[in-house]
Amino acid sequence: MALMLARAHTGNYDMITLRNGYHGMSPETMGLCGQHTWKQPIPQGFGVRHAMNPDPYRGPFGNDGQKYAADVADLIAGATSGQIAGFIAETIQGVGGAVQLADGYLPAVYQLVREHGGVCIADEVQTGFGRTGSAFWGFQNAGVM
Repeated sequence: MALMLARAHTGNYDMITLRNGYHGMSPETMGLCGQHTWKQPIPQGFGVRHAMNPDPYRGPFGNDGQKYAADVADLIAGATSGQIAGFIAETIQGVGGAVQLADGYLPAVYQLVREHGGVCIADEVQTGFGRTGSAFWGFQNAGVM
């Protein structure tokens, strides 16, 4: 539903999501998943671009969210028309191993996405929604709206 609404609202088609993310098993959401274990041999992922996972523990840039955000800028510049429908990510990856995103990543990416016509979607189903300590929503921990 979020994918369809982002595309309808913006009039744009391309979506950015993260490698290692999980967003469901319908044909549309399966295309957003960035893990081979959640891919089936059916048409999926049209207009979906997978950005580098901003994993502060195992990622190549450690906890430097700005360096991971540069990958999103590169994807928008090189793999889309320059206008996108949106960005969707788990604010804390669940199926991917309870991974928090690198510091400063979401504010930088949300700004980029909005500059390119997109909406920002926080998938809070597994690890947000009252499970992050003092903040009810996971995105609140990153200081974004």
